[in-house]
Amino acid sequence: MKKLWKVLKGIFITIAVLFILLIAVRLINGQITKGKEKIRESTLEANSAYREINQEEPEKSKLTGVEISVVKGNYLNGYHLIPEKITHRGTVITFGGSEGSSNINMAVKLAKEGYEVYSLYFFGRDNQQKELVKVPLDFFTEVYAEVEKNAVSARPLTILGGSKGAELCLLLSGKYPELVDNVVLYAPSNYVFQGLSYDYSSVSSSWSFQGKELDYLHLTAASGSTYSMFMLRIFLNAPIEYEPIYRSVTENAENKEAAQIDVSKAKANLLIFAGKEDKMWPSADMAEEIIKRYPAEKKLVTYEKAGHIFFGPPVLSNMSVGGEYEANEAAKIDSDQILLKTLEEWTRNK
Repeated sequence: MKKLWKVLKGIFITIAVLFILLIAVRLINGQITKGKEKIRESTLEANSAYREINQEEPEKSKLTGVEISVVKGNYLNGYHLIPEKITHRGTVITFGGSEGSSNINMAVKLAKEGYEVYSLYFFGRDNQQKELVKVPLDFFTEVYAEVEKNAVSARPLTILGGSKGAELCLLLSGKYPELVDNVVLYAPSNYVFQGLSYDYSSVSSSWSFQGKELDYLHLTAASGSTYSMFMLRIFLNAPIEYEPIYRSVTENAENKEAAQIDVSKAKANLLIFAGKEDKMWPSADMAEEIIKRYPAEKKLVTYEKAGHIFFGPPVLSNMSVGGEYEANEAAKIDSDQILLKTLEEWTRNK
């Protein structure tokens, strides 16, 4: 009986110690994450336009030199930004990413540089797909009709997107080669991936076209060991990293060719930015694949120590976006300069 009690006592103590260690690790990781999520004043200053924008209702923003109005149609939803003085030909369209934004901050930045801009949502609004699932690429015909009718000059037409918005823009360049003149991608994908459903109840493509969902890479193609490490990070309260899952999917999926974004018909000029320390998905590697296949004028700019977002912190909302803080800030400054120089070349008045 004493022996049994000794064994049980030992097991109990071991479990208690392990539980205490787990709590300690989770608390430490939580504190480390909070530290990594802090945004420096220098970052806010570099993105000072952010403070001027009413993020919930951008049309109510009090901006000097830029007028913002709401645009809405059957699927169309977003904002039209007109600077007091338009200094460039054509129109720029901005799209956000999986967070569901319209990339309004970039839109304002470009409008202040004299560009006429449409800042558009592609899911999540009351007249759109509620989730990033089977988003109809066909909505671009409505977008173009709006631009052609109401913009001061529709062409050249530049589309700009980040992450899932970059996936969208690359698809549009191949589906509508006669309408798209220039494309700018941040942290792109060369594949169509599985849609993002909040409760993962809908396993479908991110995109559809002419009523049919596009071939896509299933997230279940990732290896079991990759998912085990993913769950371990969650268990230990470490920042979530999606990059290993997406990388594993691109290595193991059996339908990679079918899910590859077709750019064979694209005619637009292409500019890509990507960070090699991206922790959301392997955007730098996928950008290289895009460049290999892209048939028109193209340029790729990569940053060795930058992550998914050229903003600042390597962690946001407990998600690892990657990069070193200083490298992310430097990538933001440099990519903005390259973007403005390239847009100037593409759109300058003659």
